[in-house]
Amino acid sequence: MFDRDRSRTLTVELTDGVGFTAALYVRDRFGLQVGTDIPPLTLTVHARISHATVTQAGWDDWWSAIVGSPAAQYVPPPSGTTLAALYDEVMDDEHHELDRWVQAQHWESSRVIRAYRPQWLSSWIGASPARGQHVTEVVPVTGPWWLSLTPRRLLVSVDLMRDHDAMDALWREQLGALEGL
Repeated sequence: MFDRDRSRTLTVELTDGVGFTAALYVRDRFGLQVGTDIPPLTLTVHARISHATVTQAGWDDWWSAIVGSPAAQYVPPPSGTTLAALYDEVMDDEHHELDRWVQAQHWESSRVIRAYRPQWLSSWIGASPARGQHVTEVVPVTGPWWLSLTPRRLLVSVDLMRDHDAMDALWREQLGALEGL
């Protein structure tokens, strides 16, 4: 997003984390007791408690599939799983409940993404030996929060994104670690 000149050695992207947001919506919507290390979504999701059994391993498989996919896209749970059935229930052809909810959050995350313009980044990229791509995805969870998914992929909350000093510190740490890779 910040470096459109592909001749540079590092590309830094900042985008909505729609795949992760969709997974968290399914978790919160059905009151699933998985992924509890990740805060709840900021806007209250009206839970309809499911009595379906969803294991932490099943959740982890889905989360890993999202991490392994390109940024900013929906990734359905593995087919034939309980999570797939719950996902299909909120993503059915008639209602698209999940899609509507995720898209309704887009305006706020887009606003905070557009507002964050670190002045130091371009010169840092030019001087850094780091190569490849680094992606930060923004999700609407409560409080200032972040999770390093891989050395090149970061998940941050909208609230953290609003704090430019905290984002600068986090990006300096995360991007600086790429110099050793």
